[in-house]
Formats: sequence, structure tokens, C-alpha cells
Amino acid sequence: MVGRDEYASKCDELKCEPLITVLQQIDEAVGKGEAVSKLNLRGISKTKLNEKVTGTKLKAVAETFGNDLERLDLSYNFVDDSSCEPLVGLLQTSPSLKELDLGGNDLCVHGSLLLAKALATEKDKQPVLEALSLQGNPLGDKGGFAISDSIRKNVNLRELNLNDTGIGISSLINVADALTTDNRTIEVIEIGNPKLTTLESEHILYVARMLACNPNIRALNLKKHPLRDASFSVLLESGLARNETLETLCLSCCQITSTSASNIEKFLCQNTSVRHLDLSNNRLTDEVAAGIARGLAQDSAIEVINLQNCRITDAGLLQLAQAVPRSKTLKELRLWGNHFGQGSGEAFRMLLSGDGTDGGESKLKCDFTTYVVDGTVHVAQC
Repeated sequence: MVGRDEYASKCDELKCEPLITVLQQIDEAVGKGEAVSKLNLRGISKTKLNEKVTGTKLKAVAETFGNDLERLDLSYNFVDDSSCEPLVGLLQTSPSLKELDLGGNDLCVHGSLLLAKALATEKDKQPVLEALSLQGNPLGDKGGFAISDSIRKNVNLRELNLNDTGIGISSLINVADALTTDNRTIEVIEIGNPKLTTLESEHILYVARMLACNPNIRALNLKKHPLRDASFSVLLESGLARNETLETLCLSCCQITSTSASNIEKFLCQNTSVRHLDLSNNRLTDEVAAGIARGLAQDSAIEVINLQNCRITDAGLLQLAQAVPRSKTLKELRLWGNHFGQGSGEAFRMLLSGDGTDGGESKLKCDFTTYVVDGTVHVAQC
């Protein structure tokens, strides 16, 4: 079992200072009589400002713990293209590494090409990695294309996060095509906030086909894709309507408006698999809120719905409050950032307190709470 001495010796060999947080986590594992199988080196903590992971320190960690590590969080450090050699070595040699978080680092095209090559090796030599996050790295379209191309051959990866990586239209199309024709193992795909230079959303046709053809995808993140109502209709009719397995769908900030009211209501009434739906930061207004209220009252599978900052006024919020008791599945409702008034405030006050219901205090989780001052109901963010 690897301990302090082995790690300190490797740091001496590579002429770098041991990371204090690594030493602390070694002590915790040894105290429990366990091997160091998880390392949280997330660099965003205030206590780690002077302890960012760089190439040499990463090499010391990789060479010391490679045989035991199952999870490694390197997010928000100084990992860049020059640090990729120890990363690739770790991926190729570790018999146990299942989760790797590289979010918020500075991997660019060269680094992503090296990672992609490691992920796409021959089947019997592939990394056992199941979850990879590259969120926030400036991969660009070329780097994103390389990573997306690697999943055509990779058979182990289950989760891939490419949010905020600057991928473009060719990467998006390649991801969707790979998951349509070649890959049947990835279950969670996050491609939010791409860098698109056109107002068109031609990649949505490929995404819709992916949803229609691939029954293994459980979660899809399309945050900040400029869908607009026309592309949302395509996504719904050609993809979501033919998919019976998707459980989580994020369409936050996708420029969807009240024009899609009937489509959203239709989706809620007909879909039997989506449990978590995020429509936040779209201009939905009361018209969509009314459709959602009617959809929730039907035999919808929705457990969590996010409608934050959707320009819904008191009338639309009141309809949602009245629909909640009729839903058999809804567990969480997020509405903060909309325009509560006395009608909706009172309706939610009664709903959350259990007044007028048979089940006592409501178990519904909300991102807001209500309180009364001088007979007036107010709403505050939780």
C-alpha cells in the first residue's frame, strides 16, 4: 500500500515539492487501512491557491498512485498541453482509473490530440476510464473533433463532458454521428455552450438522429445552443419523440420562446422517460407555463423541472402552483428569477405548508420560500 514515503521519494526524484493535500489524503486513507484510490486535487479552493498542480507534480502523482487510483480530480489547476505526457501515461498504464476530471484547465489542440490518441487505442489496450470531463478547456473545434472522433473506437467511456470547450459545428456533428453509428457505450454526453459562427443549427438534425437511433444515452446537455423555436421543433419531432430512454435533458439558454408552447406541452404529455428537464433562461412567458402546467397534470414522468428566469408572471406561476398537486412524480421545481405576485405567492405558500391538502407538509423541493409580513406574502430565494 502506497504511503507518504513512496510519494515523498518520487517528489525528491523529480525535484518537486510534495502537495500538502496529497499528504493529507494519504494519511486519511492509511488511517482507514485503505489504499489511496481517490485523490481530490481540485484547485479552486482558497487553501490551494499556492498549490496548483503543474506538469512535474502531476507526474509525481501519476507515477506514485497509478496502480491504485480510481478517481482523480485535477480541475482548476495549471494542467496544459505540456502536462499531457504523464496524463496519457496514467491512462495507458492504470488498471483502475475510472473517473478523470480535467475541467477548468488549459488543454488546447495538442493536448486533446494526445488524449484522443490514448482513448482510441486498440480495444484490448484501451484505458479503463469511464468518465472524462474536459469542461472549460480551450480545445477548439480541432481538439473537440479529435476527442469526439476517439469515441468511435472507445468501448469503455460512459460519460463525456465537453461543455465550454470552444467546440464548433464540425465537432458537434462528429459527436452526434459517432453516437449514432459507432458508439453504444456512452450514456452521458455534455456539449453545452459551443462556439458557433453561424445562426444556423444544422447540427441539430444530427443530434435528433442520434436520439432516435441510440437507446443508451441517458443524459444530454445542449445548454446555450441557439436552437430557437424551429430547431427545437426538429429536435422534438425527429429525436425526442422517438426516444424512450433519455432521462436528463438540459435546454437552458437555447433561445426558445412562447412559440414553442404547444410543442413543450406535447413533449411533457407524450414523453415517458425524461425525469430531469432544464428550460431555464429561455423567454417562455406565461403561455409556455400554462402548457407545462397542463403537461404536469397528465401522466408525465418529470421529477425535476427548472424554469428559472423564464419571464413567467404571476398568472403563469399560479397555474404551475395549481398543477403541482395533480402531478404524481414531481419532486423539485425551480422558479426563482420569475415575477411572483400575491396570487402565485399565496398559492405556493399554501402548497409548501400543506394547507388545504391531505398529506400534511409538502415534500416538494423549491429554490424559493414564502413568508408573510403584515398580511402580504413575499417570496425569497432559498
